[in-house]
Amino acid sequence: MARAGLERHRSRGCLGLARGRADALQDRKIDLSVREVYPAVDASGFAEALAKARAATTPLTVRVEDRVVSEDAAGLASLLVIDRVLAKPGELSTPPAGAIVPATRYRYTVSLDEARVTDWVKALGVKLDRPAVAAKYSASKEGTLSVIAGVNGIRLDQDKMRSLMLAELLTSATTASRELAAPAIPDSTAFTTDQAKEWLPKLSKTSTFTTYFPPSRSRFANISTGASQFDGVVIMPGQSFSFWNLLGPVTVERGYAYAGAIIQNRSDENVIGGGLCQVSTTMFNALSKLGYQIDERHAHGYLIDRYPLGLDAAVFDPGVDFRWTNDTDVPVFLWSWVGDTFVTFDVWSMPTGRTVTFSDALQKNFVDVPPDQPADPAFPKGVSVKGRDVFRTRTVSDASGKAIHQDFFASHYAPVWGGPLPAPATPPAP
Repeated sequence: MARAGLERHRSRGCLGLARGRADALQDRKIDLSVREVYPAVDASGFAEALAKARAATTPLTVRVEDRVVSEDAAGLASLLVIDRVLAKPGELSTPPAGAIVPATRYRYTVSLDEARVTDWVKALGVKLDRPAVAAKYSASKEGTLSVIAGVNGIRLDQDKMRSLMLAELLTSATTASRELAAPAIPDSTAFTTDQAKEWLPKLSKTSTFTTYFPPSRSRFANISTGASQFDGVVIMPGQSFSFWNLLGPVTVERGYAYAGAIIQNRSDENVIGGGLCQVSTTMFNALSKLGYQIDERHAHGYLIDRYPLGLDAAVFDPGVDFRWTNDTDVPVFLWSWVGDTFVTFDVWSMPTGRTVTFSDALQKNFVDVPPDQPADPAFPKGVSVKGRDVFRTRTVSDASGKAIHQDFFASHYAPVWGGPLPAPATPPAP
């Protein structure tokens, strides 16, 4: 009991001492020294960047004649680069006297990413350009020509537009939107209407060639759609021709269908645009006998007997093209005719005095169909075609007899068949 009483006495004594100290603090006045801590980036460090960002993201309209393209703030913001950089003396506002100032202060900058601006201008050109359309000819079945007038075009001057964007976009706009008149330059065509009229009375049909194909609605659609892309095309002196560059995309939307084609030496009956090789082969034969420079020609995977031996011209995108160059002094004009089972290409130009001879086909290295080779769906059972190499030489001479071109067309054809005939039925037992 004595110890317990002593502990209670000590506790009361400590509590009394604490209360006395608290009372003493409440009665005293203490002055605290306060200093402002200044931020590493203050409002002045954002001001210029914010003004430029607002200017750059002002909705923009770009106009070339009657064509207009608009870009919103989000699209323009994608052209900006925002950086935090070390502030130099005098670039920021002066801190209040006595403030604690960081040893290093920063500010933000806004600039244009020149590579992004370049890409943006390229995309703008796609929208604003109006390419020139070359003059063409139209041919009638009676053999008369008429001129289809060309159309002058206009295209964005991308270098000047890029400079204009870099100079103007970060400047303050005075209205809620900004409009720029895009610098443009005329887009001229290689063959004008006046040139077409000048050449018209001088042109005549210099070559024609026809190939035939089995009746097929889908094949007809592909051949007629493909051949029509070359109607009226004029290849000027010195100009090169690419089948794929002029044909354009092969899609269902453009009228093409799924039909048979040769893929890796075997028929595939479900290829979009199957049959376009008939267009290129017909065109090749119409042109090659006039002596033009042949730049690229490929054989099919297997021999097709409806084409001249060793003078087919397969095409496949990508990588297999038919290309040639008009290496004469006069323009060349193409026209096609397509029926249910045939395609014809006519070539109109002027006589050049060239003579063209083809060697007979040299066939070598015949290969029988291996018995284990899969059947090709385009061939009936029991029908086979041997593989072989075929060589043809084309010699082109000018009017004096001097050789201009000597081409060696080498074709390798794989063997193909429709599979073995069914075994004869076993006669019934007597």
